[in-house]
Amino acid sequence: MPIEQGPIPVDENEPLWRYVRLNTLFHYLAGKAFIPSIKTLRECDPTEGLEVCDEVWAMVGFSDEEKCEIAKWVYEKRLSPGEKKCWDVNKTHPGANQLVYLQHYYEVLEETRYAWCWFRSNHESAAMWQLYGHDGAALRTTLKSLSSMLDSNGQVWLVSGVKYINRNQDLGRQVAWGSNHIAPWIRRPFLVKRKEYEHEHEVRLVKVDPGGRPGITLEGVDPEKWMENIVFWPGFPRSEAEALVQAVARISPNLAKRTQTSQLFQRDPTSSSDSAREALKEDCAGLASKDAQNWPSLLSRP
Repeated sequence: MPIEQGPIPVDENEPLWRYVRLNTLFHYLAGKAFIPSIKTLRECDPTEGLEVCDEVWAMVGFSDEEKCEIAKWVYEKRLSPGEKKCWDVNKTHPGANQLVYLQHYYEVLEETRYAWCWFRSNHESAAMWQLYGHDGAALRTTLKSLSSMLDSNGQVWLVSGVKYINRNQDLGRQVAWGSNHIAPWIRRPFLVKRKEYEHEHEVRLVKVDPGGRPGITLEGVDPEKWMENIVFWPGFPRSEAEALVQAVARISPNLAKRTQTSQLFQRDPTSSSDSAREALKEDCAGLASKDAQNWPSLLSRP
């Protein structure tokens, strides 16, 4: 299985949702999936890849062997001749090079980690519809379905829930007093966001690619393997929703059976009252059209 569990495990049968625009949906239906880099995500949201504490306390996230290995790599591969001179001078001051060490470490993470973001929930979310799925669609799946799809990719992915951190807390003090629970987030800041985003209940699938591109595109991704349901924006007029379902059916007849329009805006989703209400509106529109024949001439002109 190409998926490894991260600091916050995700059950393979837990419902996962992704709220997307229509162009993204049809990109998926064409067998492609674009996964942005952490750097790209940060351009839209500066709080992405949030460092949990300053460089002094952050060093507890690494073993002594890891510190030596990364420091050697930074010195030999990342520093200019002038920066190496400063590094050498600062060697006599323990910890003086820690900020440079971490800056390069985090910079490489941003450029080489790619995150596919999901929302964990047993049901639709009105907030996520408004934030990400307005005039679009919500895709429902599970980690188990995603795993079967990614098996053909042959690369290792990390899956984890996102850690939401209150920046008003003194995290450095927590680490200083021996609480090492924060260490996994120091190593993987791309799994950390501010507490203000906790309503997203985010799950991330993360992979490594050394290309340093804005994003990677997975090709040949069979949508029938991972899309368990397609739910269209609840605000679509009935005719538009029907047309979208027909479009899905032409691309993938099997997925058409799992496609519907959200009933979120219906007063009673279990009844047919909304359909009856729409029919009544059409009847009223017909009566109004007949009444227009008796309008004063002034009302008949634009």
